[in-house]
Amino acid sequence: MRTTTRMTLAAGAAVGLGAVPIGAVFEEWKWIWYAWAAIAAVVAAQLLARSLRLPALLVPLAGALGLLVYLTVVFTGNGALFGLVPTPASLEALWRDIGTGLQDVNDLAAPVPATAGLILLTAVSIGAVALVVDIVAVALRRPAAAGLALLALYAVPTAVALDGVPWILFAIGACGYLLMLLVEGRDRLLRWGRPVGAAPAGPGSAGGEDDAPLPLTGQRIGAFAIAIAVVVPLFVPGLTGNALSRIGRTGTGDSGSGSGALNEFATLRGQLERGSPVELMKVRTNLDEPLYLRTKVLDRYRDSGFTPSREAGDVELPGQVPLPRGQVDSTELSSYTLSVALTDYYNDDHLPVYYAPRRVDGVESRWRYDVDAGVVLSGDNGSNFSYEVAGQVPRPSMATLESAGRIDATDRDGLPANTLRVPSNLPSLIEQTVDRVTGGEQTDFRKARALNDYFANGQNDFSYALRTIDGNSGDALVDFLTKKQGYCEQYSAAMAVMLRLIGIPSRVAIGYTPGSRNEDGSYTVTTNDAHAWVEAYIHGVGWVLFDPTPLGDGRTVAPAYAPRPAASPTPSTAIS
Repeated sequence: MRTTTRMTLAAGAAVGLGAVPIGAVFEEWKWIWYAWAAIAAVVAAQLLARSLRLPALLVPLAGALGLLVYLTVVFTGNGALFGLVPTPASLEALWRDIGTGLQDVNDLAAPVPATAGLILLTAVSIGAVALVVDIVAVALRRPAAAGLALLALYAVPTAVALDGVPWILFAIGACGYLLMLLVEGRDRLLRWGRPVGAAPAGPGSAGGEDDAPLPLTGQRIGAFAIAIAVVVPLFVPGLTGNALSRIGRTGTGDSGSGSGALNEFATLRGQLERGSPVELMKVRTNLDEPLYLRTKVLDRYRDSGFTPSREAGDVELPGQVPLPRGQVDSTELSSYTLSVALTDYYNDDHLPVYYAPRRVDGVESRWRYDVDAGVVLSGDNGSNFSYEVAGQVPRPSMATLESAGRIDATDRDGLPANTLRVPSNLPSLIEQTVDRVTGGEQTDFRKARALNDYFANGQNDFSYALRTIDGNSGDALVDFLTKKQGYCEQYSAAMAVMLRLIGIPSRVAIGYTPGSRNEDGSYTVTTNDAHAWVEAYIHGVGWVLFDPTPLGDGRTVAPAYAPRPAASPTPSTAIS
């Protein structure tokens, strides 16, 4: 086998293994087959070009053409000539799909679902890295320098994965780099022989470590350095992915900044599953009936569940803030004041506030306000400090809600598009359930109220438990609707999806119930108060709270327009 052939294959293998750490960004692994196929297309085209002894400058072009043909066949074959040859139509479709992938990058947070746009974008990017690595390692004969391109593959998941990159994925990626160095060292030895002056380790010795060629010694040094890079972070507190820091931890942690729905709901469940509750904050308010404390909003729904849109942090704090986008300013807004004292155990990059804040004081300038979601956020976690909030809580009357019409184009234009989107392949049982529950209602409010009561009414046999019952439908939402057991994640997500099926914008809010009242009039909020609920958009009113979770322990908020029906009892053995 020719030297260039071995190095071309080694460079492709190095990129294939180097791409593995990107798995920390995705919820599932099907993306990697498309990425590896893209690398294979590049390598095959380059091998063909070199076997034909084309000029060196044309080899990268051949690799790029191989990548383009692969992308055309797999992603835009319908618009290509014979499903193979790129055409203006297929190139336009490819560019459009890449734009969709870039939009997903902006809107989704890790771990992300393997959407078509993200799979395409990943295949394009990794294929491009394969081209760069081949140029540096094979054409320029600088395989060590090609490690910089491989490092870029590792830098991406390190930057965006909330929990860091597992050490095993790093080790796999590093092995790709070592493989390339090993092949290059072997070829150099075959070309030049042993270094001049190589001698046995001592008198009478048949050989020793110094017998090894210099390149092999370099590989040993590289392997040792990579091993140190893998092992040391396991023992250093504060480094991302520190394994020892997780030993003995229960659940998923006390709290966390998490960006994806899996992280948000895992954090929520982790708090509820603690053996003993931990105090997170003390709250004071002038309201006789305190509200839910909102921290995050999940408004994007895909097959994998709800995730948050990218938060802009539009308004600088401290100071005045506008009403959240879509909220109607009317006389049915009651003023409130709120004081929050966070403990050391609260550790999140979002601050709990009542809906809807109008002024936030006592926070550092790094905190900002997002107008779309109505949340307060920062790039870093915060704990152990106090702040003040003044706001207005919507208290729409039953008459206002009953007379509200359907949402119109003006409503839609003023809301994030994510609040209405649902996958096109939802199981039929979900739509049938929605039709059965809401079919007799005429207004959006009545439909939303019917869905809320369907879950919260104990007569429908739904029960609260932190453990769902596995089904065999292959769809978690269908299993929940048939087995009728879950906690606030399942209830809020199910109702939000169902609202969208009948054209009502919806989102899932995450935060805390009001907490337990103390003798001095303050409220203590603990990890047991972690909760999720639903916000539905009603024309002429704005975002309206509903809580479909059938909790019977008095922790939930029941607005006047949606009083809690008879809830099913909370099983004493459910929370374990």
